[in-house]
Amino acid sequence: EEHRPPRMTGFPDLPPIREVPQPVLADSDVPGLYGNCVQAALASALGLELEVVPHFAQFTWWDIAVRLWLRGRSMDWESQEGNAVPNGRSIVAGMSPRDTEHAVVGEGGKIVWDPHPSRAGLTVVTNYYLLVRWPDPGKDRICLFCRQPV
Repeated sequence: EEHRPPRMTGFPDLPPIREVPQPVLADSDVPGLYGNCVQAALASALGLELEVVPHFAQFTWWDIAVRLWLRGRSMDWESQEGNAVPNGRSIVAGMSPRDTEHAVVGEGGKIVWDPHPSRAGLTVVTNYYLLVRWPDPGKDRICLFCRQPV
């Protein structure tokens, strides 16, 4: 039997990363104008067109909105604070060289795609969102809103 290296995520059929650029940039002079780095990073990480992914930064509870959207695709993400980039495919957040919060795509312990036109990445990693399969048979299902078992 042929030896295969272990996958970095629980997705044997996860498509290759698609380098989707971020067309909407944050502008501190325009109240309510949020850049769409999360939208572009998610589209990139999942191999999708930008238009398929909502612009979650415009949502009040954007994290819950992302998780509900991912669960509709049999996925979820697990948030973890810290300055590391995980081995699995993830959305990595932190501060950009432009001194704004930003999101990029991580895999294999490094940043693999920055959707911002500068491609400058992050100066500081503050947390990441590891993409995982959902539901995970090894975990209890918990409601995103009330945190009670379902």
